[in-house]
Amino acid sequence: MSDEVRLIIGSQEYTGWNEIRISRSLKECASSFDIAVSERWAGADGAWQIKPFDQAMVYIDDDIVLTGYVESYMPSFDANEHGVRISGRSLTCDLVDCMPDIGTGEFSGYKLDAIAAAVCGYFGIGLNVECEVGDPLPDATIEKTETAFSFLEKLARLRSVLLTDDAQGNLVITQAGINGGASALVQGQNILAAEATLAGNARFSNYVCLSQTPVSQDGSDAQLQIKGTATDTGCPRGNRRFAEMTEHPSTQPQADARAKWRAKHNFGISTKACVTVPGWRQAQGSGNPGGALWDTNLLVPVISPFLALDRQLLIGKVEFQLDEQGGRRTVVTVAPQNAYTPEPGGSGGTGDTDGTWNDGL
Repeated sequence: MSDEVRLIIGSQEYTGWNEIRISRSLKECASSFDIAVSERWAGADGAWQIKPFDQAMVYIDDDIVLTGYVESYMPSFDANEHGVRISGRSLTCDLVDCMPDIGTGEFSGYKLDAIAAAVCGYFGIGLNVECEVGDPLPDATIEKTETAFSFLEKLARLRSVLLTDDAQGNLVITQAGINGGASALVQGQNILAAEATLAGNARFSNYVCLSQTPVSQDGSDAQLQIKGTATDTGCPRGNRRFAEMTEHPSTQPQADARAKWRAKHNFGISTKACVTVPGWRQAQGSGNPGGALWDTNLLVPVISPFLALDRQLLIGKVEFQLDEQGGRRTVVTVAPQNAYTPEPGGSGGTGDTDGTWNDGL
Protein backbone atom coordinates (compact mmCIF):
# COMPACT_ATOMS: atom_id res chain seq x y z
CA MET A 1 0.00 0.00 0.00
CA SER A 2 1.19 3.51 -0.80
CA ASP A 3 -0.60 4.93 2.27
CA GLU A 4 -1.21 8.24 0.53
CA VAL A 5 -3.23 10.75 2.55
CA ARG A 6 -6.18 12.11 0.62
CA LEU A 7 -8.24 15.14 1.65
CA ILE A 8 -11.64 15.18 -0.04
CA ILE A 9 -13.77 18.31 -0.02
CA GLY A 10 -16.92 18.01 -2.07
CA SER A 11 -15.89 16.30 -5.30
CA GLN A 12 -12.30 17.60 -5.16
CA GLU A 13 -9.42 15.43 -3.95
CA TYR A 14 -6.19 16.94 -2.63
CA THR A 15 -3.01 14.86 -2.28
CA GLY A 16 0.74 15.29 -2.17
CA TRP A 17 1.01 16.34 1.48
CA ASN A 18 4.53 16.38 2.88
CA GLU A 19 3.66 17.18 6.52
CA ILE A 20 0.88 15.34 8.33
CA ARG A 21 -0.56 15.07 11.85
CA ILE A 22 -3.79 13.09 12.29
CA SER A 23 -4.73 12.48 15.91
CA ARG A 24 -7.40 10.43 17.67
CA SER A 25 -7.69 10.03 21.45
CA LEU A 26 -9.95 7.89 23.59
CA LYS A 27 -10.20 10.80 26.04
CA GLU A 28 -11.26 13.34 23.42
CA CYS A 29 -14.54 13.73 21.59
CA ALA A 30 -13.15 15.20 18.36
CA SER A 31 -10.25 13.84 16.29
CA SER A 32 -8.08 16.38 14.50
CA PHE A 33 -5.90 16.76 11.43
CA ASP A 34 -3.16 19.19 10.42
CA ILE A 35 -1.70 18.70 6.95
CA ALA A 36 0.59 20.82 4.80
CA VAL A 37 2.25 20.93 1.41
CA SER A 38 5.13 23.16 0.40
CA GLU A 39 6.49 22.72 -3.12
CA ARG A 40 6.32 24.01 -6.66
CA TRP A 41 2.76 23.12 -7.59
CA ALA A 42 2.03 22.33 -11.19
CA GLY A 43 0.01 25.27 -12.45
CA ALA A 44 -0.33 26.81 -8.98
CA ASP A 45 -1.22 30.34 -10.07
CA GLY A 46 -3.86 30.88 -7.39
CA ALA A 47 -5.02 29.64 -4.01
CA TRP A 48 -7.03 26.47 -3.67
CA GLN A 49 -10.73 27.05 -3.17
CA ILE A 50 -10.79 25.74 0.39
CA LYS A 51 -12.34 27.67 3.26
CA PRO A 52 -13.26 27.23 6.92
CA PHE A 53 -16.48 25.27 7.57
CA ASP A 54 -16.03 23.14 4.43
CA GLN A 55 -16.94 19.55 5.23
CA ALA A 56 -13.96 17.30 4.64
CA MET A 57 -12.99 13.64 4.73
CA VAL A 58 -9.46 12.40 5.34
CA TYR A 59 -8.37 9.03 3.96
CA ILE A 60 -5.22 6.95 4.16
CA ASP A 61 -5.43 5.08 0.86
CA ASP A 62 -9.00 3.70 0.94
CA ASP A 63 -9.33 3.76 4.74
CA ILE A 64 -11.30 6.71 6.03
CA VAL A 65 -9.73 8.10 9.20
CA LEU A 66 -11.66 11.33 9.84
CA THR A 67 -14.88 13.03 8.77
CA GLY A 68 -15.22 16.63 9.85
CA TYR A 69 -14.73 20.26 8.95
CA VAL A 70 -11.92 22.48 7.78
CA GLU A 71 -11.23 24.93 10.60
CA SER A 72 -8.29 26.84 9.18
CA TYR A 73 -6.85 27.31 5.69
CA MET A 74 -3.44 28.97 5.54
CA PRO A 75 -1.97 29.60 2.06
CA SER A 76 1.48 31.14 1.68
CA PHE A 77 4.03 31.84 -1.04
CA ASP A 78 7.38 33.40 -1.77
CA ALA A 79 9.58 33.71 -4.84
CA ASN A 80 10.40 30.01 -4.85
CA GLU A 81 7.39 28.03 -3.69
CA HIS A 82 3.76 27.96 -2.69
CA GLY A 83 2.49 26.38 0.48
CA VAL A 84 -0.78 25.45 2.09
CA ARG A 85 -1.56 24.25 5.62
CA ILE A 86 -5.04 22.98 6.48
CA SER A 87 -6.34 21.89 9.86
CA GLY A 88 -9.68 20.69 11.12
CA ARG A 89 -11.59 18.43 13.47
CA SER A 90 -14.23 15.73 13.45
CA LEU A 91 -17.93 16.54 13.02
CA THR A 92 -18.18 16.11 16.78
CA CYS A 93 -16.28 19.37 17.29
CA ASP A 94 -19.65 21.12 17.55
CA LEU A 95 -20.43 19.05 20.64
CA VAL A 96 -17.20 20.30 22.22
CA ASP A 97 -17.61 23.96 21.24
CA CYS A 98 -21.33 24.73 21.27
CA MET A 99 -24.16 25.22 23.76
CA PRO A 100 -27.33 23.76 22.20
CA ASP A 101 -30.77 25.28 22.76
CA ILE A 102 -32.95 22.21 23.25
CA GLY A 103 -36.32 23.26 24.65
CA THR A 104 -36.33 22.99 28.43
CA GLY A 105 -33.12 20.94 28.31
CA GLU A 106 -34.67 18.36 30.65
CA PHE A 107 -34.06 14.65 29.95
CA SER A 108 -34.95 13.15 33.32
CA GLY A 109 -35.96 9.48 33.13
CA TYR A 110 -34.19 8.77 29.83
CA LYS A 111 -31.26 6.42 29.22
CA LEU A 112 -27.92 7.85 28.20
CA ASP A 113 -28.12 6.68 24.59
CA ALA A 114 -31.50 8.36 24.09
CA ILE A 115 -30.20 11.62 25.59
CA ALA A 116 -27.05 11.48 23.46
CA ALA A 117 -29.11 10.80 20.32
CA ALA A 118 -31.25 13.86 21.00
CA VAL A 119 -28.27 16.14 21.63
CA CYS A 120 -26.36 14.79 18.62
CA GLY A 121 -29.48 15.15 16.48
CA TYR A 122 -29.53 18.88 17.21
CA PHE A 123 -26.19 19.12 15.36
CA GLY A 124 -26.90 16.47 12.73
CA ILE A 125 -24.28 14.15 14.25
CA GLY A 126 -24.70 10.37 14.30
CA LEU A 127 -24.39 8.13 17.35
CA ASN A 128 -22.64 4.76 17.65
CA VAL A 129 -23.33 2.81 20.86
CA GLU A 130 -20.80 0.01 21.51
CA CYS A 131 -21.77 -1.00 25.05
CA GLU A 132 -24.55 -1.12 27.61
CA VAL A 133 -25.49 2.30 28.96
CA GLY A 134 -27.22 1.32 32.19
CA ASP A 135 -30.48 2.47 33.75
CA PRO A 136 -32.38 5.68 32.95
CA LEU A 137 -30.96 8.81 34.54
CA PRO A 138 -33.34 10.27 37.13
CA ASP A 139 -32.07 13.83 36.79
CA ALA A 140 -30.47 15.19 33.61
CA THR A 141 -30.81 18.83 32.60
CA ILE A 142 -28.48 20.72 30.28
CA GLU A 143 -27.78 24.29 31.29
CA LYS A 144 -28.13 27.05 28.70
CA THR A 145 -24.43 27.92 28.99
CA GLU A 146 -23.17 24.32 29.08
CA THR A 147 -21.52 22.72 26.07
CA ALA A 148 -23.11 19.58 24.69
CA PHE A 149 -20.02 17.48 25.39
CA SER A 150 -19.68 18.74 28.96
CA PHE A 151 -23.28 17.72 29.62
CA LEU A 152 -23.00 14.29 28.00
CA GLU A 153 -19.59 13.52 29.49
CA LYS A 154 -20.95 14.21 32.98
CA LEU A 155 -23.76 11.70 32.38
CA ALA A 156 -21.36 9.19 30.80
CA ARG A 157 -19.23 9.16 33.97
CA LEU A 158 -22.32 8.26 35.98
CA ARG A 159 -22.75 5.20 33.76
CA SER A 160 -19.05 4.26 33.61
CA VAL A 161 -18.72 4.74 29.85
CA LEU A 162 -16.51 6.83 27.58
CA LEU A 163 -17.36 9.31 24.83
CA THR A 164 -15.16 9.53 21.76
CA ASP A 165 -15.66 9.68 17.98
CA ASP A 166 -15.14 7.41 14.98
CA ALA A 167 -13.80 7.89 11.47
CA GLN A 168 -17.27 8.76 10.17
CA GLY A 169 -17.63 11.66 12.61
CA ASN A 170 -20.16 9.93 14.85
CA LEU A 171 -20.17 10.25 18.62
CA VAL A 172 -19.25 6.87 20.13
CA ILE A 173 -20.36 5.57 23.52
CA THR A 174 -17.91 2.85 24.53
CA GLN A 175 -15.93 1.21 27.33
CA ALA A 176 -12.21 0.69 27.62
CA GLY A 177 -10.78 -2.40 25.98
CA ILE A 178 -13.87 -3.73 24.18
CA ASN A 179 -12.50 -3.34 20.63
CA GLY A 180 -10.13 -6.31 20.71
CA GLY A 181 -6.38 -6.46 20.34
CA ALA A 182 -3.56 -5.05 18.24
CA SER A 183 -0.15 -6.23 17.01
CA ALA A 184 2.49 -6.34 19.76
CA LEU A 185 4.90 -3.47 20.28
CA VAL A 186 8.33 -5.03 20.79
CA GLN A 187 11.66 -3.35 21.48
CA GLY A 188 14.18 -4.35 18.82
CA GLN A 189 11.46 -5.20 16.31
CA ASN A 190 8.90 -2.51 15.53
CA ILE A 191 9.63 0.16 18.14
CA LEU A 192 11.60 3.10 16.73
CA ALA A 193 11.55 5.10 19.96
CA ALA A 194 9.74 5.05 23.27
CA GLU A 195 9.48 6.95 26.50
CA ALA A 196 7.62 6.20 29.71
CA THR A 197 6.28 8.18 32.63
CA LEU A 198 5.98 6.53 36.02
CA ALA A 199 4.63 9.21 38.35
CA GLY A 200 3.91 9.11 42.05
CA ASN A 201 2.23 12.42 42.78
CA ALA A 202 -1.30 11.10 42.09
CA ARG A 203 -0.84 7.83 44.01
CA PHE A 204 -1.75 7.38 47.67
CA SER A 205 -1.30 4.59 50.18
CA ASN A 206 -4.87 4.87 51.47
CA TYR A 207 -8.08 5.89 49.72
CA VAL A 208 -11.26 6.82 51.54
CA CYS A 209 -14.68 7.37 49.99
CA LEU A 210 -17.20 9.07 52.30
CA SER A 211 -20.98 9.29 51.94
CA GLN A 212 -23.91 10.39 54.06
CA THR A 213 -27.06 8.35 53.50
CA PRO A 214 -30.46 9.23 55.05
CA VAL A 215 -31.68 6.53 57.45
CA SER A 216 -35.31 7.66 57.79
CA GLN A 217 -38.12 8.78 55.53
CA ASP A 218 -39.84 11.09 58.04
CA GLY A 219 -37.93 14.21 57.09
CA SER A 220 -35.48 14.05 59.98
CA ASP A 221 -31.82 14.84 59.49
CA ALA A 222 -30.54 11.48 60.68
CA GLN A 223 -27.66 10.34 58.48
CA LEU A 224 -25.72 7.12 58.22
CA GLN A 225 -22.00 7.72 57.75
CA ILE A 226 -20.66 5.44 55.02
CA LYS A 227 -16.90 4.95 54.59
CA GLY A 228 -15.35 2.94 51.76
CA THR A 229 -11.62 2.19 51.78
CA ALA A 230 -8.90 0.85 49.50
CA THR A 231 -5.10 0.67 49.58
CA ASP A 232 -2.25 0.90 47.09
CA THR A 233 0.61 -1.25 48.34
CA GLY A 234 2.79 0.14 45.54
CA CYS A 235 2.91 3.45 47.41
CA PRO A 236 5.48 2.98 50.20
CA ARG A 237 4.60 6.06 52.31
CA GLY A 238 1.81 5.02 54.62
CA ASN A 239 0.77 8.57 55.50
CA ARG A 240 -0.33 9.47 51.94
CA ARG A 241 -4.12 9.52 52.36
CA PHE A 242 -6.75 10.56 49.80
CA ALA A 243 -10.35 11.22 50.84
CA GLU A 244 -13.39 12.33 48.84
CA MET A 245 -17.14 12.68 49.26
CA THR A 246 -19.51 10.97 46.84
CA GLU A 247 -21.76 13.23 44.79
CA HIS A 248 -24.80 11.15 45.73
CA PRO A 249 -25.76 8.96 48.73
CA SER A 250 -24.02 5.58 48.49
CA THR A 251 -24.36 2.15 50.04
CA GLN A 252 -21.38 0.50 51.70
CA PRO A 253 -20.64 -1.70 48.66
CA GLN A 254 -20.85 1.35 46.38
CA ALA A 255 -18.48 3.35 48.57
CA ASP A 256 -16.01 0.45 48.67
CA ALA A 257 -16.22 0.12 44.89
CA ARG A 258 -15.62 3.85 44.44
CA ALA A 259 -12.53 3.76 46.70
CA LYS A 260 -11.16 0.72 44.87
CA TRP A 261 -11.79 2.39 41.51
CA ARG A 262 -10.03 5.56 42.65
CA ALA A 263 -6.92 3.59 43.66
CA LYS A 264 -6.78 1.70 40.36
CA HIS A 265 -7.59 4.77 38.28
CA ASN A 266 -4.93 6.90 39.95
CA PHE A 267 -2.36 4.19 39.29
CA GLY A 268 -3.49 4.04 35.66
CA ILE A 269 -3.17 7.76 35.01
CA SER A 270 0.25 7.77 36.68
CA THR A 271 1.65 5.20 34.28
CA LYS A 272 1.95 5.65 30.52
CA ALA A 273 4.28 5.21 27.59
CA CYS A 274 4.55 6.83 24.16
CA VAL A 275 5.82 4.41 21.54
CA THR A 276 6.83 5.39 18.00
CA VAL A 277 6.53 2.72 15.30
CA PRO A 278 7.34 2.87 11.58
CA GLY A 279 4.46 3.41 9.18
CA TRP A 280 0.78 3.79 9.93
CA ARG A 281 -0.31 0.16 9.90
CA GLN A 282 0.01 -2.77 12.25
CA ALA A 283 2.07 -5.77 11.24
CA GLN A 284 0.16 -8.31 9.22
CA GLY A 285 -0.45 -11.57 11.00
CA SER A 286 -2.96 -13.53 13.00
CA GLY A 287 -6.12 -11.51 13.48
CA ASN A 288 -4.81 -8.72 11.29
CA PRO A 289 -4.45 -10.09 7.76
CA GLY A 290 -4.83 -6.72 6.04
CA GLY A 291 -2.40 -4.64 8.04
CA ALA A 292 -5.04 -2.46 9.74
CA LEU A 293 -4.28 1.11 10.71
CA TRP A 294 -3.37 1.66 14.35
CA ASP A 295 -6.40 2.75 16.35
CA THR A 296 -7.50 3.63 19.87
CA ASN A 297 -9.21 1.38 22.42
CA LEU A 298 -7.20 -1.70 21.42
CA LEU A 299 -5.36 -3.86 23.94
CA VAL A 300 -1.74 -4.27 22.89
CA PRO A 301 1.16 -6.32 24.33
CA VAL A 302 4.13 -4.01 24.95
CA ILE A 303 7.56 -5.56 25.49
CA SER A 304 10.44 -3.20 26.26
CA PRO A 305 13.18 -4.25 28.70
CA PHE A 306 14.55 -0.71 28.78
CA LEU A 307 11.19 0.62 29.99
CA ALA A 308 10.85 -2.33 32.42
CA LEU A 309 7.65 -3.14 30.59
CA ASP A 310 6.19 -6.50 29.63
CA ARG A 311 2.41 -6.45 29.79
CA GLN A 312 -0.81 -5.72 27.98
CA LEU A 313 -1.81 -2.06 27.85
CA LEU A 314 -4.59 -0.06 26.25
CA ILE A 315 -4.03 2.28 23.31
CA GLY A 316 -5.47 5.62 24.42
CA LYS A 317 -4.18 7.80 21.59
CA VAL A 318 -2.74 7.44 18.11
CA GLU A 319 -1.14 10.11 15.97
CA PHE A 320 -0.21 9.49 12.35
CA GLN A 321 2.78 11.62 11.41
CA LEU A 322 4.73 12.46 8.27
CA ASP A 323 7.52 14.96 7.75
CA GLU A 324 10.86 15.20 5.98
CA GLN A 325 12.82 14.29 9.09
CA GLY A 326 11.06 11.12 10.21
CA GLY A 327 8.99 9.87 7.31
CA ARG A 328 5.79 7.96 8.01
CA ARG A 329 5.38 6.90 11.62
CA THR A 330 2.73 6.44 14.30
CA VAL A 331 3.02 7.60 17.90
CA VAL A 332 0.98 5.26 20.08
CA THR A 333 0.17 6.29 23.67
CA VAL A 334 -0.50 3.33 25.96
CA ALA A 335 -1.46 2.99 29.62
CA PRO A 336 -3.10 0.47 31.95
CA GLN A 337 -6.74 -0.07 31.10
CA ASN A 338 -7.76 1.42 34.44
CA ALA A 339 -6.58 4.83 33.26
CA TYR A 340 -9.56 4.85 30.89
CA THR A 341 -12.17 3.30 33.18
CA PRO A 342 -14.65 5.94 34.40
CA GLU A 343 -15.79 5.94 37.99
CA PRO A 344 -18.09 3.02 38.78
CA GLY A 345 -21.82 3.44 38.51
CA GLY A 346 -22.43 0.91 41.26
CA SER A 347 -19.59 -1.52 40.50
CA GLY A 348 -15.82 -1.52 40.84
CA GLY A 349 -13.56 -0.89 37.90
CA THR A 350 -11.79 -3.82 36.24
CA GLY A 351 -8.60 -4.13 34.30
CA ASP A 352 -5.39 -6.08 33.90
CA THR A 353 -2.86 -5.44 36.66
CA ASP A 354 -0.43 -8.26 35.94
CA GLY A 355 3.14 -7.97 34.68
CA THR A 356 5.84 -5.35 34.97
CA TRP A 357 4.61 -1.96 36.23
CA ASN A 358 2.45 -3.92 38.69
CA ASP A 359 0.17 -1.56 40.56
CA GLY A 360 0.17 -3.56 43.79
CA LEU A 361 -3.60 -3.35 44.09
